[in-house]
Amino acid sequence: MNAGTYIVIVRETDADSDKEWYCLGTRLQPNGERTCCVSKFNPATDTGDNTWLVAPVPGADNYSGFFMQHQQSGLVACFGNSVIHVKKFQAANVEFLLRLDHVGNGWVAINNHSADLVMDAKTNTEPFLGNDVYPASWHSGVNQEWRFINTALFTGIPL
Repeated sequence: MNAGTYIVIVRETDADSDKEWYCLGTRLQPNGERTCCVSKFNPATDTGDNTWLVAPVPGADNYSGFFMQHQQSGLVACFGNSVIHVKKFQAANVEFLLRLDHVGNGWVAINNHSADLVMDAKTNTEPFLGNDVYPASWHSGVNQEWRFINTALFTGIPL
């Protein structure tokens, strides 16, 4: 994974739209914690709230690990027990270290550091707007497949 800013879209079963996509976003919970959720990205109107800064971690246990920082909040994605959190970075906590597995046709699974859990836009068969993103075992569902789109592709569009 190369360093840069990305929109992280989740695969949909419907035909792809060139106007808006479901993507990895965040939401503030009633308890004050920020968590990952399925959001909507429209390149013409996005204000940067769905943009992630990716920072690679070379040489992490024979694979390329990385950190994902939510650009607007400055918080970093972190696997938790029941949901994917977005928290203040803790360098010693391995749950902030992510890795990718290619699952075909440019789609990837976003894994935790030990690759036993993936980010899952939890539903029965496909992601829906507003769904929380959870850690789950891999089951090959479209709600577990993601694509990183570099924001440089949206030149001239405010992000």
